[in-house]
Amino acid sequence: MRAQRQLIQIKLNSAAEIVRRYNLNYNTYFFYKFLGCRRAQLIDAWRIADKKISSQEIVRDTKNILYEETLEVNERLSEFDKNTVSILEYLNSPFEPKKLKPSQIKKERRFRRKLSELFIELTKQEIADLYGKKNYTYKKKTISTKWIQTILITMSILPFLMIIGSIAVPRIIDGLTPVETLTIKIHEQSKYRYRIGAICRDGWISRATGRGACSHHGGVSEWVYGTYYLKTLQECRKEAHKLSWRD
Repeated sequence: MRAQRQLIQIKLNSAAEIVRRYNLNYNTYFFYKFLGCRRAQLIDAWRIADKKISSQEIVRDTKNILYEETLEVNERLSEFDKNTVSILEYLNSPFEPKKLKPSQIKKERRFRRKLSELFIELTKQEIADLYGKKNYTYKKKTISTKWIQTILITMSILPFLMIIGSIAVPRIIDGLTPVETLTIKIHEQSKYRYRIGAICRDGWISRATGRGACSHHGGVSEWVYGTYYLKTLQECRKEAHKLSWRD
């Protein structure tokens, strides 16, 4: 059990460093992706990453990338070894724009961004597998008449239980959820995406967001979206304090 917890902590530390280094929506993204993990482990992992990765080491994604360049990035990503060790080694390698051609910088930024997102998803699955490695035993038992009666009674009142449950269960879940976790949940629920432009089929970047976008450039190849939060973290934390019974 202790060895398992240490292994999970190591994976969380690596994930937190990648989230920090590649600016993946800061710690909100990290805590949301690993909600099932222990709160103390998440906090420790992020504290270490925040101290280890300075602002000068952050690698940001590119904003303007052509359609052909996107295809090159996706092709390169499909050929990359889908292994967390290999991906982590690459993402921790130095990113040196001065040694790259201007046409390569954008593609390298986007490639590292997509690779970092893939690393988080793979790490999330590995941690889920570790939590799932528990041996449960099942013993067959003969169903007695008393149990049959209990089942029939339960089925008769099930509709009423469902109505009560639909009202009470969400409140109970929120009440038993730690404030910090609940804050992230409320914050994510207030998020919505909106169009900010489009990538045309000929590679042109359009700021139009309606039906006429890319009308002279072969049509829309890919919509570009922005993200906005209706509530601030401070507002979500206040709301979480009112809902949670634990803190």
